[in-house]
Amino acid sequence: MLFRSVSQSRYPQWNTQGDSGRADLIVAKYSKAVSVEVKRGTDSFNLAGWRDNQRAWAIKTTKMPYEVPYWVYLTLGKDAPNRDSERYSPARSWLIPLSMLEKCLVEISPHQGSIPYRIKKGGRKITRENQWDAIHLFQRYELDWASAHDLVKPTTIQTDKEKESGLEITYGGFWIIPEKHDFYKEYILK
Repeated sequence: MLFRSVSQSRYPQWNTQGDSGRADLIVAKYSKAVSVEVKRGTDSFNLAGWRDNQRAWAIKTTKMPYEVPYWVYLTLGKDAPNRDSERYSPARSWLIPLSMLEKCLVEISPHQGSIPYRIKKGGRKITRENQWDAIHLFQRYELDWASAHDLVKPTTIQTDKEKESGLEITYGGFWIIPEKHDFYKEYILK
């Protein structure tokens, strides 16, 4: 089951202390709940994009008395997920445990303000030497792209403007958590 977290910023009458920084999603199965923060970027994950109050909330909820597991769902890339990765930047998604992301932030933030999608030729030497890019850092947590063509009929969605111009956009696919992923083993398999 997937729930959208109740954000105090969306309900001003509850917002007495400013934005709480709560997770974007809560995933629950039986009596287990997991908080998930959703982040998106094209060429990099800007470390400043995860606000201090969000980090504080995440760290607080993983400790006593709450002990709620916290994961970050990160998507980077500006092209379709099934594009050639050498010529393009195909979208990739990762579901990363908070502990791993915090470890990366502590190590990387003194040297750079973002985690690049992929190390580019001519990039910073320290980034290249340590392989500080999402593809290498989060390899273990990568999600798989499932083309809807293999599973269901793709959905075509058109706005009135797109219909007038003859443009047809087909949305067909989604990210799945592979069986080897820690999240799958811990929360789906059990």
